[in-house]
Amino acid sequence: MVGKNLNISLASMEEALRQVEGLRRGDRVIVVWHDACRVTNDPDFRPEYYSTPKETQGTVYDCLPDPEYPDVFYLIVAGETTAGKPDYYDAIPVAWIARIEQLQVGAVKQPRKAFKQPAGLHVVKTIEEIHKVIA
Repeated sequence: MVGKNLNISLASMEEALRQVEGLRRGDRVIVVWHDACRVTNDPDFRPEYYSTPKETQGTVYDCLPDPEYPDVFYLIVAGETTAGKPDYYDAIPVAWIARIEQLQVGAVKQPRKAFKQPAGLHVVKTIEEIHKVIA
């Protein structure tokens, strides 16, 4: 009975590994993954209590092994970067990734330039209109 869904988990982990292998630093992604949780004083243990669904959106920084456990890899997704280095990030265990969705990054549009009138033109037109009304 224990481990009855292990084959399903291995298949999903292999799919996650293929997705991670296709990523490059700088790719924008949404990663849906499962984080561990703690269940205390709950008499009703159901499978949905064994993990906490998480969704991380950000920029791929790297995929690195754990220094103490080299067979465990973490996908590093940066939320913000300064000078090319992450300010904060999520280290997501690759084995716990359910799905990775790559975001399409569109071209950065230049802001429209504001229409600039000569400095006193508006005031001059207003004064001319007032003179027409008075006259």
